[in-house]
Amino acid sequence: MKSTNRTIFIVSADPVVTRQCIQELVARGGRYPLPIAGSVEQARRAFRDTPPAAIFLDESAVDPDHAGVSLESAVALLTETAPVVVAAAPERQGELTFL
Repeated sequence: MKSTNRTIFIVSADPVVTRQCIQELVARGGRYPLPIAGSVEQARRAFRDTPPAAIFLDESAVDPDHAGVSLESAVALLTETAPVVVAAAPERQGELTFL
């Protein structure tokens, strides 16, 4: 199946990370729609209107104390929609061994 959708969804609660991600994508010559969500749940709701071709997930968007979602479960939920690139601290790598 060939997809013509080039939307890259940025999921991050950190405005600095979000800005850097956008700058990198633009600097590489990409002209992609770049919708932004501050949480995994907000992103999943937005996917109904804007299905992504890929998702950039920053660990700042995952708050297990607030939403009860771990990094592992957030990635699993998001990969149901599109491939996910995860930006997280090295010590969180163990949470993502299932990838």
